[in-house]
Amino acid sequence: MLAKRLFTLVARASLALPLACGDSTPAPQPTRVSTSIPESGDGDGELDQDAIDSLAELGYAHYAPHPADPNDREGVNIHDADRTAPGYNLYTAIPLGISVLIDSTGEVLNAWEVKGGVMTLRCELLPDGDVLIVGTEGDRKNPRYYALRMGWDGAVRWRLNDRFHHDVELTPGGQVLTIASRGRMVPELDTEWPINDNALVLLSPDGDALGEVSLVDALLGDPEFEFQPAPESEADDGELDILHCNSVEWFHWPELVGSGPLYRANHVLVSLRHQSTIAIIDMDTGALVWSWGRGEIVRQHEATWLPNGNILLFDNGDKDRLWSRIVEMDPRTNRIVWTYVAPDPRSFFTSGRGTSQGLPGGNVLVGNSNSGEAFELTREGEIVWSFLSPEVGKKGRRAAIRIKRYPPDMVERILDEHGARPDRMPKR
Repeated sequence: MLAKRLFTLVARASLALPLACGDSTPAPQPTRVSTSIPESGDGDGELDQDAIDSLAELGYAHYAPHPADPNDREGVNIHDADRTAPGYNLYTAIPLGISVLIDSTGEVLNAWEVKGGVMTLRCELLPDGDVLIVGTEGDRKNPRYYALRMGWDGAVRWRLNDRFHHDVELTPGGQVLTIASRGRMVPELDTEWPINDNALVLLSPDGDALGEVSLVDALLGDPEFEFQPAPESEADDGELDILHCNSVEWFHWPELVGSGPLYRANHVLVSLRHQSTIAIIDMDTGALVWSWGRGEIVRQHEATWLPNGNILLFDNGDKDRLWSRIVEMDPRTNRIVWTYVAPDPRSFFTSGRGTSQGLPGGNVLVGNSNSGEAFELTREGEIVWSFLSPEVGKKGRRAAIRIKRYPPDMVERILDEHGARPDRMPKR
């Protein structure tokens, strides 16, 4: 039976491939970790074609497909200081449970590790130097999920055990927003199997439950929304994972509030991977406000608001497409207004995860997650900053990562108060 949720997938390799720059002008290229899809092997770093197809469909391998090349230049290997957006980068080595804050040159400023954890699925830096983390602990095949708040010094301030997954953030109102699985029968969708509903969960800054909104109910409440079946016919843990929500973001551009029906202070943007859909949910009413993506994007991640009112996302693709792209779309017109695709499309593909972040000045920070790589693109497709994670597993393969950049004033204020702590870097 195929595993259907992110955290039960224990894959041994990924389909992540290197990026080729999208600009017609040659640009300096970072060291790459993989150049081809393996076609055969013994399961230790290489896969046969059936395994490749399965991984492309499911998407969540935890390590790059091959051991790290000792000739690779780890850390920051491209840094065009004149064209790179300023800021500090927080990356998470997902299967190793480590999150690391670095500056633009790759110097480590602090790191966080959850003792006894299996995976850190998301780590979010807060203005006071704390971090929010969702992750798993215990046996990897039967994980237990948690959300916690940790101080700059690594002390756990609070911890909640629930089926939290994928994403967590601090809302503009100072509350904590995350996602949790909720198994339930939904006869409108399936009369035999329970559905793995995804709830948008709101917590206080101290971790107290404030309420939650069901995404299944929000979608069912719109007669025009048509569910598509989950990508796999089997159920895992006795539930059909029909949504697989993998990102949430509260609307945080006050200057746009009131400029249109989509831009309200209580709206949340979500990405529903198994519906190939992004959607806006009204957190006050629990209603679906807007949705888009079917027939345009495939098994996407990381839908985020941009200051111009557009939405940026990582369009992963699947085993039929075998290439990824970055997409900016205008929700007012439902039209794609910008994309990044590699000149050789199949040279940039991460079947699972993937991050994209709009930066001041228009550049985009991309996490080519399953290769343990990140890079910053201009809108012309030129790489101006590139990073190769030094975090590797026991077999020497680079760990999958997520990455986010934070403004200089925010991080420098934290550093002034707490001081950099590179001595706390977890041993690898």
